[in-house]
Amino acid sequence: MSEWVLFGGRFDPVHRGHLAVADWWYQHRPSLQKFLFVPSGTPPHRDPTDLAPAHHRYAMLTLALQDRPWAMIWDDELVRSAPAYTVETLRRFHRARGTRPDQVVFVMGADAYLTFHTWYEYPRHLDLCTIGVFRRPPVSVDQVRAYHRTHLPSVPLYVGCPDPWPSPPAVVLIPDLAVDVRATDIRDACRQGRPFAHWVVPPVAAYIQRYRLYAPGPSE
Repeated sequence: MSEWVLFGGRFDPVHRGHLAVADWWYQHRPSLQKFLFVPSGTPPHRDPTDLAPAHHRYAMLTLALQDRPWAMIWDDELVRSAPAYTVETLRRFHRARGTRPDQVVFVMGADAYLTFHTWYEYPRHLDLCTIGVFRRPPVSVDQVRAYHRTHLPSVPLYVGCPDPWPSPPAVVLIPDLAVDVRATDIRDACRQGRPFAHWVVPPVAAYIQRYRLYAPGPSE
């Protein structure tokens, strides 16, 4: 069965941790159809003025994915003027692609998962996809387990990479996939004139420098 994997986020900027998530799926899930980065348009719970302009975030993703033909960008949320909720994005994806819930995985970090009960129409997402969770230190596996027992006690939680892959409703925690790079640290380094290029791929570093993204003063 083919899988479509959706990875939502601000990608402000896209960094090596984001790419490591996509690479893990490509290496470990032979049923992968496409890995889709879904950059946020107007996040409902964030100050939109704190975002780099959409065209810059899209351009950086394009540069980062140029050697990953199995990954692509779905700009559904970028082109919408209203705040975008993940559950609505999943519904639009199914309508656009004609997919079934058991063919779609939505990926998030463990830190985001610990806020899942606050999401719009929680937990309707689990009717639309399987949830894949990667580690985000310092959030531990035990913290994820405890959260899951409290908020989704009737939903199976798998730890590892189960075979066969579970159909919805299910949550899969992948303990060997950990991302410890944070876009906040990159933006802070740029603003303070500190090195940041080791956190991103070279074309993205060059783009940030060219357009003075995150530096004091207006960007180009």
